[in-house]
Amino acid sequence: MIRHLIAAYRQIKTEERKQRDYAALVGTELNYIILKDLINSARWGVVVTVTLKDGTRMDIRPDNPFDRYQQQIQAERAKHGGDW
Repeated sequence: MIRHLIAAYRQIKTEERKQRDYAALVGTELNYIILKDLINSARWGVVVTVTLKDGTRMDIRPDNPFDRYQQQIQAERAKHGGDW
């Protein structure tokens, strides 16, 4: 029982830290730790769009080795005329 309470307390503290970091991220310089945590916690296929202070937009996607392989295969097929 105490073990579960300690685990819950740690989870609450972690979430509070993330919330503080997120609040610090909004309207300030980029915090790469928060961006990394946000991307790593996102589901597959989620795109994070960040708008910087100067209006520049940046799309961030999780890296998926399978998708990268599929893109390489498509590029090879296009190079060879799609005959294989």
